[in-house]
Amino acid sequence: MTTNIVNVFEPAQFGIGDGATTQFQIGGPREVVQSIAPTGVWRRDWQGDQRLYPTPRSNLVRYSEDFSNVAWGNGTMARDRSYPAPNATNNGTLITVQNANSCQIFQSISLPTTESAFSIFVAPGNSSSLTLRYVSFDTSVIVTFNLATGAISNPAIGKIEASQGGWFRCSIAPAMTGADLDGQLYAYLATNTGTQFSADIGNTMLVFGAQVELGPEPTAYIPTGTAAVTVTDYVATADGVIHLGQVPVIGASLTWTGSYTYEYQDVAPTLADRTVISQYANSPTLRQLIRNMDEYINPDADFDAFYDYVWNVETAQGFGLDIWGRIVGVGRMLTIPGAGTYLGYQEAYTVPTAATGAQPFGQAPMYVGTTSSQTYRLADDAYRKLILVKALANISDCTSPSLNRLLSNLFAGRGRCYVSDTGQMEFRYVFEFALEPYEIAILTQSGAIPKPAAVLANVLQVDLPTTFGFNEALMQPFGSGVFFTSSGLINAS
Repeated sequence: MTTNIVNVFEPAQFGIGDGATTQFQIGGPREVVQSIAPTGVWRRDWQGDQRLYPTPRSNLVRYSEDFSNVAWGNGTMARDRSYPAPNATNNGTLITVQNANSCQIFQSISLPTTESAFSIFVAPGNSSSLTLRYVSFDTSVIVTFNLATGAISNPAIGKIEASQGGWFRCSIAPAMTGADLDGQLYAYLATNTGTQFSADIGNTMLVFGAQVELGPEPTAYIPTGTAAVTVTDYVATADGVIHLGQVPVIGASLTWTGSYTYEYQDVAPTLADRTVISQYANSPTLRQLIRNMDEYINPDADFDAFYDYVWNVETAQGFGLDIWGRIVGVGRMLTIPGAGTYLGYQEAYTVPTAATGAQPFGQAPMYVGTTSSQTYRLADDAYRKLILVKALANISDCTSPSLNRLLSNLFAGRGRCYVSDTGQMEFRYVFEFALEPYEIAILTQSGAIPKPAAVLANVLQVDLPTTFGFNEALMQPFGSGVFFTSSGLINAS
């Protein structure tokens, strides 16, 4: 096998979050990855594009979303944790000022000894002024933000980033350096006056997702509970799998840059491989191009359409049925006798043939001889039935059992139909239900109806609800039906 190298210079997607999966494979089909060297991995979700890191990082804040917990000081601030947050949960907390000179929430933490970043997600309530303060015994960093205008009192270390749902991520970074390990972080609903923080009673703001972390800038948010949380965003293994430390939310887009090497598995040649003539069999470039074409231009849909529209006679349409007609030997054009009506006796009247049978005086002319006929191009459904009749005729042995099976298949669910041997080298196709005009034409005009050699065949239609006969035959008693006449018997030879 030949070792190939792939370089990914622009961010390329390698997965989509489904709310459960944490392992994603790099590489194409049939590529056996030998090594991988990411230079960048990103996750795009409710926070926007967030770079992920292969080294551990921590959120040192406790209860990063639960500002009603006692870990967050100042009992005079009203806190209601039930509002929509930027991550599509209801973990946003509405804080309300109840004491003008106590307008903050704060938490005591162990500060890192190197530079660090403090960030929090906020959305304006009836107040848009926010001040973040990061303080130890002898050092204090203070930045004020105006959420309405985007103004920052110290833009060298302060930053506002828009999130979704009207939320913003405000941060100060680097927030603190030094050796003092005891400190506090504050969020004030006020503007820094230089001497004290004061806000109007009733001022409100939404808060969510506080984070303190090592490094010169805030990174992707890490939720916490009773203690600080450390995660490793991803680990890339030699077989080309990227293992994520957190489950991506549904719809999160995962992208990466870097390079990987792979060997193409040739022990089981693909259909595309088998189309290459021997003189090009060892050309990796040509074979890869052919494999790519095989993957990108998948003919499955065309094969399915060919099967449905041509190969399967039950679903074939248009030219597909024309092909079947040529195979079984029957055309789409069919001559159907005209449906002229004539003067006749009342005894010949039946309800099903009221419009086409015998008519009273003044309604139709007298019979004058052979009726006119017309040639029609059969629609797909009618032509399909003619093709099936001819196909069965081609393979039928013309015995009564086989002809009865033919009728039951073609007219399933329509009523009783069968063949009857009348003797004298003659038999009948009997239908105890009304046939469509095109079905009568198929049986009498197409020449496709199967029958033994030198045997006369005819078609008999019996309208049981209107015909006088025996009760055992489901016909009508005296006074409720008319006699069957020879008009129901049609020569099918």
